[in-house]
Formats: sequence, structure tokens, C-alpha cells
Amino acid sequence: MGIVFARRARREALEIDDWWRANRPAAARMFARELDAALRLLGAAPHAGRRAEGVRKADTRVLVLHRSRYLVFYRVVDAGLIRILALRHGRREHDATL
Repeated sequence: MGIVFARRARREALEIDDWWRANRPAAARMFARELDAALRLLGAAPHAGRRAEGVRKADTRVLVLHRSRYLVFYRVVDAGLIRILALRHGRREHDATL
């Protein structure tokens, strides 16, 4: 299964990774490793995340990165493609534009 990032999600992932490396030196690569593992999981099991609540598009799903506490919002576009829409910290409100 192919995985693509929306521009917004790619930018967010890079910003989060930069922040993590600068502010969590003891675990500088944890977010990147956890995101990579989540993407591998989604590639094998696209519906592993739960249906996202409070978002505009009903087919949006969310997968929790438990260690870093980030949420990965995505949609299964078709049988061969997943689109990562956004990443948000679990303690922050997410907007309904997803």
C-alpha cells in the first residue's frame, strides 16, 4: 500500500521532528522512529486507526503514536493508497477542516 503526505502533513512532520531533536536530546529520534513504525503498520493494515471524530470528512481516521502522544490523521483513498492529512499533539485541539 502506498502512503503519501499532504503538503501540510509533510511540513508538520518535519517541524515536529525538528522540535523533538532540539528539545528531547535523550530521545532525539523517538518521534521519527514512532512515525516510521506507524506508517509501516498503516501500509500493512490501513484501517488500524479508529474513525476520527469531530472532523469534516467522515472517512478520516486517526492513529495514536503512544510514546510521543501525537495523532496521525489519514484517509484510505483507495485500495492502494493512504493519504496522511495532518499530525497533531494529542493534548491540542484539532481543527474540523480535516
